[in-house]
Amino acid sequence: MKMSRKTMITSLIAVVLVGGGIGAGFAVHQADVQAKQVAVEKKEAKIKADKKAEEVLVSKAKAALLKAQKEDSIVYVSEAQKAVNALKKGSKAQKDGLAEIDDIHGRIKIEVAAKNAVETFKKDALNSEKNKTAHTAVNKLTNPYSKSLKDALNKQISASEAQAKASTAQAKAKQEADAKAKADAQAQADAANKEQQEANNQQNQAANNNTANGYSNSGYTNNTAGGGSTNNYTGNTQTPTTPPVNTPQTPQAPQSPQSPQTPNNGNGPSHPQDGSIGSLDQNEEDAHNSSNNFPGGW
Repeated sequence: MKMSRKTMITSLIAVVLVGGGIGAGFAVHQADVQAKQVAVEKKEAKIKADKKAEEVLVSKAKAALLKAQKEDSIVYVSEAQKAVNALKKGSKAQKDGLAEIDDIHGRIKIEVAAKNAVETFKKDALNSEKNKTAHTAVNKLTNPYSKSLKDALNKQISASEAQAKASTAQAKAKQEADAKAKADAQAQADAANKEQQEANNQQNQAANNNTANGYSNSGYTNNTAGGGSTNNYTGNTQTPTTPPVNTPQTPQAPQSPQSPQTPNNGNGPSHPQDGSIGSLDQNEEDAHNSSNNFPGGW
């Protein structure tokens, strides 16, 4: 059966239309697949970019935290705090960073207390309680980042202890020297007092002996029976006392020719009887002269 020309043309048109529709659908599908692929790739790229950016932030935060640990300055701690806050909120890196910030604050507080305790002890190194407080505060520095500070503070404590020990020894030596000087001075004073006492005792003994032998502190006294005279010696000066005056006696009649009594008419011996050799010689001469005045002599 032959197809008419018109039928053939219509069939061709139909075939072309059907083929074109199929091609157009395929093209649209391909476009959708490619778009989705691009979106996935962009998302993955963003995730990678964000991850890389977070890693950079984490690295910066770690560096800031390490600097704050090594140098416990308020400036470094503030920088570390900002770096940690810039991390992804709620992420493990941020949580760990915040915990380390708290640890730094606590460590700084302990370090400041240790520093103050050591400084207080250094100003009063002889105070045992302040020494104990300083050791206790330094021993609390257990953080590894506090090791260098702990070593430095222990050296300061040891230096202050050595200084206190030397000061104590010096004070003790001075005290012993002062005590010895005082004891020596007292011993010298006691020796001088003893020597003076012995001299006084010897002087008193000599004075007692002189008084017993007729001497007094004012001179020598010699009393003779029947009046006599008294010589007082004071140093090199001799002051004789006035001899007593003999009162004239009333003449009596002789009792026998052998022993006539010659009245004492004032010519008899009137020399003081002081017991001296000169006085005895003079009395003998006076007695001889008196015997020549009697009638008929002796």
